Amino acid sequence: MSITEVARVHTTNPVDLDNSSTEGYKTVQALIKAVGNAPGAGRMWYGRPQEIETQIVFFVIWESLEAHGKFAQSDAFAEVETLLAKLSDKPGIVKHFDFGTEESLSKVLSAPLTEILDLYLKTNDEKYNEGVGKVADALNKQAKGCHGSLRAWAVEGAEHDNLPAETEHKGGLLRCLTGWDSKEAQTAAAELADFKDHIALVTEGPSAIEPMHVAFREVGA
Repeated sequence: MSITEVARVHTTNPVDLDNSSTEGYKTVQALIKAVGNAPGAGRMWYGRPQEIETQIVFFVIWESLEAHGKFAQSDAFAEVETLLAKLSDKPGIVKHFDFGTEESLSKVLSAPLTEILDLYLKTNDEKYNEGVGKVADALNKQAKGCHGSLRAWAVEGAEHDNLPAETEHKGGLLRCLTGWDSKEAQTAAAELADFKDHIALVTEGPSAIEPMHVAFREVGA
């Protein structure tokens, strides 16, 4: 079963993803090539969050979780580690998700702007997930400028300072992706009656809520 890796790479300095003359740009492109050549690696998207200029987010579709794991344990992964070290001395954050079909994920990530909403909970609460789904359904059906909404639990779970101490600050991470024409379209959608009626199903429950917005670009597109 295919799986999507989401890697958040912290960079020591902001990287201009459009300036091919910079060292940061060249390092990112070399990193993309190294991962893209790995057995089992498929389509890839990347971009810099509007809220965090010293971060780059990568989405990589793998044939399976095992395929990514084998690459991470292979000799070829040493090149990836070397390139990451050139970008930052901080470790990145890697999670895996099953977002459903490749077509659905592509539609959301190919939108002019993708909203990423991270919801941290004590456990993978499916009742809560169903509530979030009601908001997603309202956006999919009624919001102008919405390119679709997906969500999935992180396979590995998550750690966050706001999660309970009794669980060693560990719990579940529900990541929601919504494609938009613009931030203005997202703001307008918040005025929908169904959105207002159900938004409490999203905001009430998580120990932490972290949004970001990324204009992704697909490798090779």
